[in-house]
Amino acid sequence: MFFFPADGHKVKCHLNGSSHVKKAVIKIKIA
Repeated sequence: MFFFPADGHKVKCHLNGSSHVKKAVIKIKIA
């Protein structure tokens, strides 16, 4: 998994794809 909540830079860079971010966040919360 390339998405890490601790990586604020990646989070900001992926804000443009909000739907993708939401899916990643959901996966993180479930994990």
